[in-house]
Amino acid sequence: MRWSGRFLWLAAVCAVSCAAARGASVVANGGFEAPDPADPQRPAHWQQPDGLGAQWTEAPAQPKGTVRGRAVRLDTRVPEHDMVARWRAQGLDAWVFDDPKKNPIAATYGLSFYSEAVRVTPGQAYRIAFDHLAEGGAKGAMVWVRGYGVVRASARVRERDVRDWAGLADELRAGARAAASPAGRVWAYLSEPMRALVQKTPPGAAPAAEERPALARALTSVLLEPDLYARDAWQGVRLDADTRALLADHAQGKLRRPQILRLNRYLLEAAWPAALAPSRERRHLYDTYVNCFVDGAAWTHFDQVFHPTRRTPKVTEMRVMLFAYWPPGVYWFDNVSVTPAPLEDWEAQRARDQADLDAYRKAREAEHPAEPLPAPGP
Repeated sequence: MRWSGRFLWLAAVCAVSCAAARGASVVANGGFEAPDPADPQRPAHWQQPDGLGAQWTEAPAQPKGTVRGRAVRLDTRVPEHDMVARWRAQGLDAWVFDDPKKNPIAATYGLSFYSEAVRVTPGQAYRIAFDHLAEGGAKGAMVWVRGYGVVRASARVRERDVRDWAGLADELRAGARAAASPAGRVWAYLSEPMRALVQKTPPGAAPAAEERPALARALTSVLLEPDLYARDAWQGVRLDADTRALLADHAQGKLRRPQILRLNRYLLEAAWPAALAPSRERRHLYDTYVNCFVDGAAWTHFDQVFHPTRRTPKVTEMRVMLFAYWPPGVYWFDNVSVTPAPLEDWEAQRARDQADLDAYRKAREAEHPAEPLPAPGP
């Protein structure tokens, strides 16, 4: 968003006051004015617009001499097959779906436009705010906040955890000749029968299907070894923050058996990313949304307080999703911000939401009173 004319000074004062009161937005470039330095055809910190259904363009002219500037425009009137053709042409394969129809995209999937992911502070409530315009006053838009986190699976090695059995066997075989390597450290703890199993497997070949369960169990046994890690063996292997933190605790003798198992699993995942699947998976864990119910074809401001970690403490990052669907129409979004909010604001909003829900239920009960139960039979 940008302003011109006699409103510029007032807008600047309001922006400074709001920023001081609520803090800076954790979602960057919500006014959609800054281009991506690497790609001037997309807004910085937001996804690539396809230029047909999702456009990054000048907002409609405003009354009283104001200029809003750039905004995001979602047009759900575009037919499905046109959207899929555009996505394919631009290499946006993540959005492509099978058997597109001639009906407007509003009738099935709708259109979405995502911000980049930002970190979530545990225990922090947030306020999402944005401006929305629906041409013709259509009520077919929502703004979502989607939360993500890492979910840990078992640290034990199961058959399905091995992505490439041939590659794993080659890594282990190399460990017999390179003691100062992750494979060498694993080889040192393998039993003689397991070493023989690996050695008899031809290079580039996978162990026989009936031999794989035993090898997976052997690897799990190795993961329980407290001295598996050696600094020189993992030199040059990039370790993430979780692994480094576990290593620091291990050096101080703080890890118990389950934590040693997990540490060593992380170490092998870092060393053999092509052969061993990660035991941590980034998942979609949390959603909240704002319905964009507008009264007339004018820009409307919305805001809502949410708390992404109150009931889903594993959420570590979030993205804003601008979304438009039915009825087919043109939907605009601007001035998107996500700012830290006091916990009291979230609790007050919960109370208001509950009061609204109670009032709705009472109204429904008044319109449709329960019929009396029939008298018991003889």
